[in-house]
Amino acid sequence: MENLIIEKDKRVIVCQASSFPDGIMDAFQKLHSKVPDAFNRTTYGISRPEGSMDHIVYKAAVDESYKGEGKELGFATVIIPAGSYKSITIKDFMKNPQAIGSAFTELLKTSELDSEGFCLEIYKNDNEVICAVPLKRKL
Repeated sequence: MENLIIEKDKRVIVCQASSFPDGIMDAFQKLHSKVPDAFNRTTYGISRPEGSMDHIVYKAAVDESYKGEGKELGFATVIIPAGSYKSITIKDFMKNPQAIGSAFTELLKTSELDSEGFCLEIYKNDNEVICAVPLKRKL
């Protein structure tokens, strides 16, 4: 596991998947088809349980180029907060997509985990993803 610092808040355009995990690819395809130059922006996956641990809400996301862009395109936006994260980098994840779930299973055991947090995937390129969870903010 590594430490990851996100220096400043990131506003991202999101498209919620219709289901998890089956709807994930459709959410990314919809987002990439409507957001100009989406393939040249950082892509994210944001997920967290809602209601019960069995119901995961997944949002495909890309960086917003300017404030209000998401709304103009008909999408919601969320903020990925600045702060400290615990992370695991996976290379060649397309050859073993289950490695993402395994990484989050390990990351969610972190004792300093922010209980209001989420699971964050940061896609560096077509082969590498950083899996991260936010840590409790220190006062």
